[in-house]
Amino acid sequence: MEVGKETSAKHEEKIEANIISRIFPTIETLRPILNSPRQKECLDTIESALAEILSEFSRKLSSPRFNLTPTELQIAGLIREGKSSKQIAAQIGVSENTFNFHRQNLRKKLGLSHLKTNLKIFLQSME
Repeated sequence: MEVGKETSAKHEEKIEANIISRIFPTIETLRPILNSPRQKECLDTIESALAEILSEFSRKLSSPRFNLTPTELQIAGLIREGKSSKQIAAQIGVSENTFNFHRQNLRKKLGLSHLKTNLKIFLQSME
């Protein structure tokens, strides 16, 4: 079983190194040639998502213990960054009601549904 964990860890390190050495430089090459603010916003979103994937925070939230959906993971990252409900809903292309539904599911899965704990502060403390 230890060998499997070692192999998995080496595989993760290789993916991380490729993202850092190949994808981030490509993002920086693209940035000056993009024309519209929307294109630049999309590139920023991609860059932010990749950085989030590499973070310890993302690894913790992705654990089977929480069983979060990809949308809930995305929302958790955006809440942690301090984005407003309206901004997040617009960024992921859903209504504010749909965003609130996902937010409540996120709170439930994190064990916060009956607590007054601020979700943003809780998520920031997970690093």
